[in-house]
Amino acid sequence: MNNISLNKTLIALAFMFISVSAFAQTAEQQQTKRGPYITNGFWDNWFISAGAGAQMYFTEGFNSIGKKSERISPAFDLSVGKWITPIYGARIQVAGLTAKGFTNDASNPFIEAPRLGQTHDFKTKMNYLHYHVDFMLNLSAAIGGYKANRVYEIIPYVGFGGISATNEQSNSFAFNAGLFNKFRVSKAIDINIDIKGTLLDSKFDYNKSRMFDGIGAVTAGITYHFPNRTFKRASELTKEDLTPFNNRIKGLEDDLAAANAKNKALADELAAEKNKPAQVVEGQAAPLAPLATFFPIGQTTLTAKEKVNLDAVAQIIKANPDKKYVVKGYADKQTGSATRNMQLSKQRAQNVADYLVSKGVNKSQLDVKGLGSTASPYATASLNRVAVVEE
Repeated sequence: MNNISLNKTLIALAFMFISVSAFAQTAEQQQTKRGPYITNGFWDNWFISAGAGAQMYFTEGFNSIGKKSERISPAFDLSVGKWITPIYGARIQVAGLTAKGFTNDASNPFIEAPRLGQTHDFKTKMNYLHYHVDFMLNLSAAIGGYKANRVYEIIPYVGFGGISATNEQSNSFAFNAGLFNKFRVSKAIDINIDIKGTLLDSKFDYNKSRMFDGIGAVTAGITYHFPNRTFKRASELTKEDLTPFNNRIKGLEDDLAAANAKNKALADELAAEKNKPAQVVEGQAAPLAPLATFFPIGQTTLTAKEKVNLDAVAQIIKANPDKKYVVKGYADKQTGSATRNMQLSKQRAQNVADYLVSKGVNKSQLDVKGLGSTASPYATASLNRVAVVEE
């Protein structure tokens, strides 16, 4: 009769939990998310649970000694766990309290009292703790996707650990499995029904005729979820707006293209200047228009092309032995220091003068000056790396 009453109570509790959970649902949108998922941090998605209920110990003489209803005893559990994803989680649980049974072994250390009206059957009582680690699978989320406000979820689990008696010296390794039924009340609170079973060594209760003993239990309890309590899909991560960076890159590419076009125009202009031939009128003292000899950046050595023009200049100067000529050296002010530019300009002017002398020009006709970057004969930097011969 007591067993029937207990079953009715558990069924009533289950319906009550379902009703409370359904009533607690708000009008929030039911969004289902499927993986892959991300966890915001190590301390997110943790929970703590506590429950109480009834249990039954399955041992020697279960079918032949005593009533099954007399084997029912109170049970409790306390758990701390974490959901790694909405589907997979783990918890550490301490459970137990009292297990009751019968034995016909008068030497059993767990004997509490003889069975009423019998002298050879004895009641046993074991106070124990069952400590174990469980690996949990949220079957509802695995099949239907993650939904933060789902009313009911079924969560099977398996675990292992140890079991120890507190009123006698007895220990055993134990395996356990169960179904954790979760009923959502709010974002932070769940009500749960845990239906579980445990296998342990039959020597634990000092009845040794079986290979394993078992414990079956049903507990009802409450779970609190610590913040943060939700999960996100990997695709929901905020994507950084790269538009400003792309616009900046495009602007730099446009600037580079414009600079390349300008450099090409300057190179064409320089090539045109270099290719202009010197004009010499035979039999006359031809005046000398200013002639520019150009140098690469940072250099003072005359090229073969420049020497061609200087050969013509040498002929003009030799044809006018009574005239004086000035060789002026320059450097562009956009590069180099003032001291370095002065050295470059002097060396450029001197190299031009030395070449003219090597072609028969009287050294006394030439005045050599280095002006550094203090003056710019041309508007373009690349054209100011120059030595100019003029009257």
